[in-house]
Amino acid sequence: MAKMPFHARRVEARANAPSLDRVALHDPRPLASTIERAVGQDLEGGMAIRGPLSGRRLSVFKLPDSQGRVVDLWRYRQRLNLVLFFHHGVRCLACRSMLRVLSERASAFRDDEAAVVSVGAEAVGMARSGPAVDVAFPLLSDPSGEIAARHGLEIPSIVVSDRYGDIWAAWSAGQAHRFPTVDEIGRWLDFVELQCPECCVAEWPPIPSDVTMD
Repeated sequence: MAKMPFHARRVEARANAPSLDRVALHDPRPLASTIERAVGQDLEGGMAIRGPLSGRRLSVFKLPDSQGRVVDLWRYRQRLNLVLFFHHGVRCLACRSMLRVLSERASAFRDDEAAVVSVGAEAVGMARSGPAVDVAFPLLSDPSGEIAARHGLEIPSIVVSDRYGDIWAAWSAGQAHRFPTVDEIGRWLDFVELQCPECCVAEWPPIPSDVTMD
């Protein structure tokens, strides 16, 4: 078993973050064959932030949901860890599929003190008129992509943050929509939860090995 380091000795482990003005352009109706060809290929996408104390924080913001009601991210602060999904919108086949995958795991994440929030790059009206998506978390609307850009992330991306707003992991899915598995997201949430001083000091690098630094 790896030796448990002190919190002060943990180091940043992240790739260079994309510039703040890079929000990926996207055809909202991707062909299934295009997605199938992308599987297994080394296309754009991967972890943008990896490891503790990255120095990146999740800002608090307010956005309308699919019903036009304003949701304030502050309601989660100091209460729940977060899985934040920046996506192209419900009209995107790959993003819609990931929304459903996250919804299936949302209850288990909640049992582990984490909530899922999604932010789509489409207007509220478009979200209402698009394909029906029944998910167990808020579907927020940010058609300009400003919130993702504010954090130096392209769309689509998935972020894991702790209840205080510190970002512990972030994946840029790229044009190939290479999302992390929900098991990988869950392992990061487990690792974040172990940072509670009342629990223990988590090991770094964590185990299993697919949650590691380069």
